[in-house]
Amino acid sequence: MVTAGEHFLVSMREAVYSRSLPLATEHLRIVPTQTSGRAGVLGASALVTAHTLTPANVNTLLAS
Repeated sequence: MVTAGEHFLVSMREAVYSRSLPLATEHLRIVPTQTSGRAGVLGASALVTAHTLTPANVNTLLAS
C-alpha cells in the first residue's frame, strides 16, 4: 500500500483528520515509511525483543 505514494497518503490523512479530535492529531505526522520494505521484519524483531526482555524472562535467565 505504501508504494501507492503521495495519493495514498493524502487519502489517509483526510480520513484520519476527519475522524479524529483536533487535539489528538495536533502533532500527528503521516509520512511515507523509511523502512524500505523491512517493516514486517522490524516489527517481528521488536516483538521478540519485548517478549525476551520481560522481567520474568530476565529473572529466569539470571537465575540459571
